[in-house]
Amino acid sequence: MLFFAFGLIICLFTNNRFSQKLVKIILSASLHLMSPLNELMFLVFALLHAVKFLLLHTINQNLQIMTIKYESCIEACQTCLVECQHCLSEMAGKSSMNDCPKCCVQCIDACYICIKMMACDSAFVKQYALLCAEICDYCADHCEAHDHEHCKACAVSCRKCAEECRKIAA
Repeated sequence: MLFFAFGLIICLFTNNRFSQKLVKIILSASLHLMSPLNELMFLVFALLHAVKFLLLHTINQNLQIMTIKYESCIEACQTCLVECQHCLSEMAGKSSMNDCPKCCVQCIDACYICIKMMACDSAFVKQYALLCAEICDYCADHCEAHDHEHCKACAVSCRKCAEECRKIAA
């Protein structure tokens, strides 16, 4: 009887109607065939499986919430990273009156690390986001001083990234 009751509990955790019916049939048929010891062992196994299912379901929901929470900042960091990489490659071998190529390297690294911290929902996301915002502003200041199209695009993406990072840091 305990075995059948637990089967009904498992059915509540599954979303597929076919799976629910199949579990009910197997459990009701097995009720007459299992010894009390086997029933107890299966019950423990099924409980562990149910706990695993609930944990995975909870983790999946938390990841979806986290992705929504950081989505615009992650996108801004990705765009900034790409624009800085482009600016850096275009500035290679050219002389600069300021730290334009160097700031792009720092900004690429800052955006990459910030994305990683948001992806794992680190306890230090706010601190990393604030640092990323400061580095992006620094990079934007230097890139805005140039007339190159790639520098201007880099500066715009850096400003947008800094804005999004400050929202996270708040």
